[in-house]
Amino acid sequence: MPSYNNAARNYANYADYDEEYDEPMPTRRTAVAPQYRVAGTTSRPPMPRATAAIPSPLQGGIPRRATMPNLPAPGISPRGGVHAPAVPRPTPRSTVTRRQVAAESNSSSTMKLALFGIAVVCVLVLSYLVVSFAVHSWQNWQDDMTYGRPRITRLVANVGHNEANGAKTLFTAQNINGQISITEFPGGDPTKTRVIVGPQLFGKDKDLIPIKLQTRDVNDDGADDLIATADDQVLIYINENGNFRPINDTERAKLKSQDSEATK
Repeated sequence: MPSYNNAARNYANYADYDEEYDEPMPTRRTAVAPQYRVAGTTSRPPMPRATAAIPSPLQGGIPRRATMPNLPAPGISPRGGVHAPAVPRPTPRSTVTRRQVAAESNSSSTMKLALFGIAVVCVLVLSYLVVSFAVHSWQNWQDDMTYGRPRITRLVANVGHNEANGAKTLFTAQNINGQISITEFPGGDPTKTRVIVGPQLFGKDKDLIPIKLQTRDVNDDGADDLIATADDQVLIYINENGNFRPINDTERAKLKSQDSEATK
């Protein structure tokens, strides 16, 4: 039978070994040794010294608990015992500051604003193209109704050429593939036809540009001159000696000065 000290040491080792269970140790009453008397004597026989019999866990006195060697990777406690490994803590979530949230919100708002601006620009450009196409088509349709194809313009005026019988002069301006030409019928007589060759037009739809004609005394000599307008070009022909000639640089400069004084 183990001594008290050995039993106490075993119990201490067992307590250190299983720190995880703090249940109280069940108390056990020690049995009192019976008293014996020998007949004819009054003195008691020496009794053996009572010792606290604390059974060892190996003897089955205390129920076995789950031993630590069955646990994975045991650690060593500061007191020298064996304890279960620490449970890994979950990784804390990354904290997002208000400044980061505000920056993300601002970037999202900027992106939405940029996309909205791009959409507005695209709508404006598309609208401009549609309106331009509609206006151009409408203008071409009107010119087709007025001047036809090829573009032909007619003007009847008194310019003093073969008009003795009272007949007026007929002017016909044609745009043939961008080439301007003006045909004059003095006094309406086709036998005296004259042709004025004008400039060549360039650009898109050059053959669809109409030529507008008018007569006016440009150099103040008492005879009406011929003015032809093709798009942004102004062609002036001076009426001189029963015929028309292109205006020269001196007459053009004089005409510009007169126009500038008139506009003041």
